[in-house]
Amino acid sequence: MSNWIRVSDELPAIKQDVLLYAIGTCFDWSTYRFMTSGALESEPCGKPDFRSHIGNQFVDATHWMPLPEPPTA
Repeated sequence: MSNWIRVSDELPAIKQDVLLYAIGTCFDWSTYRFMTSGALESEPCGKPDFRSHIGNQFVDATHWMPLPEPPTA
């Protein structure tokens, strides 16, 4: 069972930190897939853009999930 939520099905709250599964493009134009944390910056008018916490780039997230609880010990 997966806890991933498709961006096309549901979006997180604005400014909510979430774990993202995203697709990016390197400087050599090769496509890669990665996971990062990020937040939806504003209400999307069309395709949602997530602000990545790795730099200030926007990423094309396909799926998201709430961050897990931090460790207690």
